[in-house]
Amino acid sequence: MKQTITRDVFMREMLNDTYSSYSREAINAIFDHIEEYEDSTGDRVEFDIPTIRGQYMEYKSFEEFHADNPEFANSGREIDVLDLPGGGFVYIKD
Repeated sequence: MKQTITRDVFMREMLNDTYSSYSREAINAIFDHIEEYEDSTGDRVEFDIPTIRGQYMEYKSFEEFHADNPEFANSGREIDVLDLPGGGFVYIKD
């Protein structure tokens, strides 16, 4: 059985997680991405903060991303990102 989580609950739980430091913009983008995935596939995603932390990483710039992930620098590999309105992005791991 999976419970439906509202945006407010998602935001509160993610902000209260002591192991992550997502901005509010990133949390909203992740919530929207999960909802869009569920709507397009019919699959339900379990609300599991450690899994979310492992799948979504927030970066202020591509320079910061490449410093953390040097294997992507000049590789020509495409990555999935969620652009944030205030700048930066959320990297979605495969």
